[in-house]
Amino acid sequence: GVSGSTVKITAAGFDSNAKFFITFNGTTIKLPGANSTGNNGAFTASFKVPASSSGPVTITVHDNGINHVTASAQFTVPSQSITISPTSGPQQTEVTVQGTGFASSSSVTLHYDSKDVTPNNLKTDNKGAFKAKFKVPPSINLPHIVTATDASYSSAQGVFFKVPPIIFTSQDSGPAGTVISIQGFNFMPSQKITITSDGDPVTPFAPVKTNSDGSFVASLMIPSTEEPGASIVLTSSDGVNHTYQVFTISP
Repeated sequence: GVSGSTVKITAAGFDSNAKFFITFNGTTIKLPGANSTGNNGAFTASFKVPASSSGPVTITVHDNGINHVTASAQFTVPSQSITISPTSGPQQTEVTVQGTGFASSSSVTLHYDSKDVTPNNLKTDNKGAFKAKFKVPPSINLPHIVTATDASYSSAQGVFFKVPPIIFTSQDSGPAGTVISIQGFNFMPSQKITITSDGDPVTPFAPVKTNSDGSFVASLMIPSTEEPGASIVLTSSDGVNHTYQVFTISP
């Protein structure tokens, strides 16, 4: 069971009318009431699973009667895990995160790298599971880590989300010699951007370099040698990542 879930113990064969104690992996559980066995040496008790590392743990019951009866049982605390879908996409892609093994009925925070992307009032159910959605913030084209953390600071991460580069042109058609602007996102930060037209270098009006968030803006002229009706491929590259848009030459 997960942290915060309720465990019920039903026991028999202990000393009669003796005080009993419960330990969870060696740690004594504080129980309300007298916590004594009945005349027949039986009792029932419930407690909530404390915050603990995942894996097998030992629950031990012992009494303080004349025979000092002790009994143990194995209990498993599941590990925290999350899955995401999809695992790649441009910024503003809606991502679904599903988590299991977290603390029961606990608040959960989601981070995309260091950015908090937690939806309002995100909590686990009584089995420590949750489902949430967030939209991918502006990102560079590198793997990103999605992390889920509950109120007991148990967390799961290591799920990678990769954002491909993308460019937008101010228009997708026009005559040769047209001046257009290109906006790019999700490239490597602080890198020189090269732009080509059908593989041939195009010189923008000013040198182009990405910002710290991997974005850039460039202005350039469509080569005047292009014939009407032709379609050219405008490619932007930071030396590692590249993407393109098609521009059609009109009369």
